[in-house]
Amino acid sequence: MNRLFVLFASLLVLSGCSTFSNKVADGVKPIVATQELDSSELLDVAIVVFDSEELTDKEIRELGLSEEIRRAEERFIPIHLKYTMQRTGHWGAVRVVPAENAAHIQVRGTIIRSDGEQLRLDIEAYDSRGVPWFEKSYREEVGLVDFHGTSPGEKDPFQDIYNTIANDLLQQLEELRPEDREALRTVTELRHSRCRIRARLNLV
Repeated sequence: MNRLFVLFASLLVLSGCSTFSNKVADGVKPIVATQELDSSELLDVAIVVFDSEELTDKEIRELGLSEEIRRAEERFIPIHLKYTMQRTGHWGAVRVVPAENAAHIQVRGTIIRSDGEQLRLDIEAYDSRGVPWFEKSYREEVGLVDFHGTSPGEKDPFQDIYNTIANDLLQQLEELRPEDREALRTVTELRHSRCRIRARLNLV
């Protein structure tokens, strides 16, 4: 009863909050490449393990959560986003990493709410040049029917939110000019070289 009350009260409060007004649409399909792209055209993506919004011990209990569940979600959600992006065929290597690395594109996220009925995420994306792609909030609510026929890594009750994020990233990718892509590759290679040099120096 307490959990339902908290959920209902939260929805009433947030219904007037513009930050989370961008509820994702139902039945969003990921945009899939119509033909196989040459590997030289693809950009690599690093999805950093997500953060979680700070909750009090009381809030965690009322939501039926635990620190173990929250830490697991911080890894599971970016992994599922990774699988979604990989299946579109628009990207090179998509990896979930513990911290920012030298990939062409960086994706960071914060889990604002995840209680089995509602998922809210703040997502930030930028490239290796430090150029921001976007900062957006996503929200999706599901019912029991959405849990039928799901399987980890393939279909998820919140699949619409993953598809929407993947499509938004693709939109930014398609806006890059050829010279932007070339600059991205150059900057990323320089960062890779710098990391290799540092690693060798640390071994001396």
